[in-house]
Parts: sequence; C-alpha cells; structure tokens
Amino acid sequence: MKIFIYDQAKVHQQGYFPSDVDETQMYVIGGMYLQWLVDNRLVNEWFIHETPDSLFEALHHKENTPLALYEYWRGQLVSDMLTEEGNAFSLFYYPQYHQDFREVFSYAHTPYHVLFTWERYENMAHKITQTYSIWREQ
Repeated sequence: MKIFIYDQAKVHQQGYFPSDVDETQMYVIGGMYLQWLVDNRLVNEWFIHETPDSLFEALHHKENTPLALYEYWRGQLVSDMLTEEGNAFSLFYYPQYHQDFREVFSYAHTPYHVLFTWERYENMAHKITQTYSIWREQ
C-alpha cells in the first residue's frame, strides 16, 4: 500500500508562518485533527502501540494537549497511522479541513494564531463529526 502524507507541520513553516507566533503553533491544526481521529478510533493498532501509554493517559485526563501527540509524531499525519475507514474519511475530508478550521476560528488573524484549548478542540471536533456523519451516510 502506498503511503500518503496528509500533513507535515514543518511544511507550514516553509510557507506563510507568522513571525509573531511560537513555533509550537504549527502543531495546532494537525494536532486537533489527529486527536479527533484518536477519539473516534480511526487510528490503527500500530499507531496505538507505538504511542506511549502515558501520552494517551495525559490526553484522556486533559493534562496534555494534542500538540504534544502531534509533536511526538514529528508533526506528521500519514496514512499508515490510520485505519482503513480513517484513511477513506481523511482522503475525502482533509483537503476541506483547513477551510473548515479557518471558518470555525474566523476571528483569528491566521490559523496559526489559534491557541489550543480543549474548548476550541470541542468546537472543531463538532464540525469534523458533522462532516463525518454526512460522509458515512453516503
């Protein structure tokens, strides 16, 4: 199976990345999406096995953020991390995800200015879940 790269945080730095935000902000967009995939059991067993239990535990208790998870995976979202359904949905949705992120956080100067909070994650997760539900019905 050919490996597909959905997102690489370092690519964001090579494009337009504002000089007035911390480098960790490059992990927010992909980190929120990856957390949604984890929450919806769309990551595969290999990914779960290779991610430290302590990181999942900290995320579960909201003692850490999805930025740490995304940073642990070197800021990459790759097809071999996902289940078959996770890949099918991501192939369908990820190109639109960035636009949805901009719409949900339209108040932010740029997507990189969106500071992570669990409340903001829930707002974005709600939007992704809506799209996922529609996609599953097709």
